[in-house]
Amino acid sequence: YLESPKGIHKLKFFFTAPVGKTDKTYIFDKIKEVIQNEDKTSPLSDVQIAKKLARMGIIISRRTVAKYREILNILAHSLRRI
Repeated sequence: YLESPKGIHKLKFFFTAPVGKTDKTYIFDKIKEVIQNEDKTSPLSDVQIAKKLARMGIIISRRTVAKYREILNILAHSLRRI
């Protein structure tokens, strides 16, 4: 723990934690890559993206995919359709 003028925080508060052995920025890049390579007439859902990532060895939930997609300002699959 660390005491600061803004309160007491766990030390991990100040660091970005990797997901398993994989850094978040790597996962962000992979999500972008999967979405860039998808069929634009039939975009992938968050579940399908999570399954593709799992095949690459990145095990994350659909909710995490949705959260990261929103952080990256990428629309939901129904809004990415051409």
